[in-house]
Amino acid sequence: MRPILENTTDAYSVTAYGKGQIELGARRVNEPCLVFPDAIHFPALPSEPNDLGIEHFSILLDKRPEVIIVGTGATQLFVSGKTITECNKQMIGVECMDTAAACRCFNILLAEGRYVVALLYMI
Repeated sequence: MRPILENTTDAYSVTAYGKGQIELGARRVNEPCLVFPDAIHFPALPSEPNDLGIEHFSILLDKRPEVIIVGTGATQLFVSGKTITECNKQMIGVECMDTAAACRCFNILLAEGRYVVALLYMI
């Protein structure tokens, strides 16, 4: 597991990540999850991130974040253009990247005081 050494908030930031697991604060997670600054959710998600649809983003959109970071596992994949368009209509950005990059990006935005949420698949 690769540690992330700097944790600048009391929120759920990513403290480490590696193959098959992500550490959020003191909690280890080994299944796809939604990460909010103050909560972690484990909704039913498709086994592959490129099968995500707008229905999987509803809980994220209800929270009105500035941006949704999607960590798609070991390689970068993209959610559908329709999903991104629906999020953008609500003035919410969507960024898709591999999960390692998503973990780092989530922490940076969180440390900047931005209201960011993440949908993370395991590496």
